[in-house]
Amino acid sequence: MLSQKKSVPFPNIYKLRKLAQSDAKSCFICYKPTVSVLVTLKSLNYSELDFFYICESHLLDKNFCSSRFLSDDIDNLEENKEIELKIENLKLEKLKLSEKCIKLEKLVNDENGIGINKIVGYFNKKEKGKNLKPEPDGDGNTDGDTEVKDKDKSKPTLDNKEKLNSIKKEIELKTLELQKLEIKYKKFQLDMNYYQLRLKKYNEILKKKEHAKKLQDPSFFPSVKDLPKPGEQVLILKNNDDENDI
Repeated sequence: MLSQKKSVPFPNIYKLRKLAQSDAKSCFICYKPTVSVLVTLKSLNYSELDFFYICESHLLDKNFCSSRFLSDDIDNLEENKEIELKIENLKLEKLKLSEKCIKLEKLVNDENGIGINKIVGYFNKKEKGKNLKPEPDGDGNTDGDTEVKDKDKSKPTLDNKEKLNSIKKEIELKTLELQKLEIKYKKFQLDMNYYQLRLKKYNEILKKKEHAKKLQDPSFFPSVKDLPKPGEQVLILKNNDDENDI
């Protein structure tokens, strides 16, 4: 899309830049003062650049713009495709790790005896066994021995805890890597309605410049010798009046 020659003067891909506080101007949307500016990137396929001041809160509005992840060289389609693919893969890997982490946390909590059902079951069993003597089971174990064994079984396995900690570290690393890539390559694509507004604004400015240039050109105005003399103008009007009377 970006490699083809366009009839529009600038691409619909903007990069966020920040200026000094003394350079703050009104936002394109809400007119509040802001130091954040969206600027189009240079491209061999477009002749002009566009920029405007914007509050960063508007960049979160999907009705205003959407995020793209591209290098500053927007003409390099192969590189930009690799960047977007890498970020999408990282997001997918992070999602899968998060799902795995939730399952392992539940498993470790269950092994730890965390949960209302296990707490209620423990107190019910304790209440029932107050007035009962321990009886041996088929293996010669009493209820007390069985309870000790159950407690041993309910302890979380070291493997699951280690796996959980390992996955959490992986998620942290993926998150950091993703944040670095997004900060480095994040660009913004305006909603078509706002992009059309920017094009309209550009055309208005262009017309004003062309008009100002014409006003500075002496040949734009008629010369004095080409103007009709006052008497000739009156005569023409008089002749026209006579023709109308006929």
